[in-house]
Amino acid sequence: MIEVLQAGPLTSVQDLGRQHFRDQGVALSGATDPLSLRVGNMLLGNEISAAGIEWMFGNGKVKFVRDTWFVVTGAECFAQLDQKPVMIGWRMMARAGQVLTLRTLKSGLCSYLCLEGGIDVPVVLGSRSTDLQSGFGGYAGRVLQKGDCISLFHTESAIQKSVGVLLPHNDGVIRVMEGPEESQFSPDAIHRFYSSPWRVKTESNRMGFRLDGPVLERMVSHELLSHGILPGIIQVPPEGKPIIIGVDGQTTGGYPRMASVIASDLWKIGQLRPGTDILFRKVTPEEAKHAYQEQQFYLNKIHMGVV
Repeated sequence: MIEVLQAGPLTSVQDLGRQHFRDQGVALSGATDPLSLRVGNMLLGNEISAAGIEWMFGNGKVKFVRDTWFVVTGAECFAQLDQKPVMIGWRMMARAGQVLTLRTLKSGLCSYLCLEGGIDVPVVLGSRSTDLQSGFGGYAGRVLQKGDCISLFHTESAIQKSVGVLLPHNDGVIRVMEGPEESQFSPDAIHRFYSSPWRVKTESNRMGFRLDGPVLERMVSHELLSHGILPGIIQVPPEGKPIIIGVDGQTTGGYPRMASVIASDLWKIGQLRPGTDILFRKVTPEEAKHAYQEQQFYLNKIHMGVV
């Protein structure tokens, strides 16, 4: 197992989320940057959806109780293992008694600690992720705290050496496809949405990322019927400032949907640190499909390099 010596402000056990319960009002939850969690698990030979620890804003410290292979992915967090630097995106061995420290993040929002075998917590509704809004799943349904001892699945390790990969670069440009209600906004509003920088507000969290920028005027005033929404949907409430739905976001909504983040860029949402600027770029379905194929090619190369 590992022992938590220091937990940041929002540290939790997460996997790839609850995939089949939105019709019952259950949020997806899971890693806000699912690509980083996938990469870490692939480097360790884990199931791709194995649970790890999401360190939001960094500032964490854990002690290894037994020898364990681990990977730190996601945002750069100046990690150290007993005062020795840990490279982000590299598989490394920790000996029993060693301490891993994650410092304040250089950029981005979340770092991930993936461990060989994955974290052993109960499966709730098909997932080991923590639903922080409803208080279930993960480790006792809450954020991690100092003194928590977390069990790992035991595996017969086949890992022989350290190996690493180059993690994707976040350029701050988020590719989106047109939303169902884009036509309800004025041409000027649509132009501003795609041409203006948007700053992530401090009121953002795992439920949604609020953006500050120009006001987007809607040309119609009637209210919409409630409709299903998913992480990555960009809604525009009456004040005209967009909100990107996060992994803990509600399952239904009534605000107009300006756009939807493509699947290959959902990981970028999980790294939207308050105070940073982003740009939206509209793509076609064909371009979105090509981006997905490129990401799968990247993941396949990792798999081929570590099997």
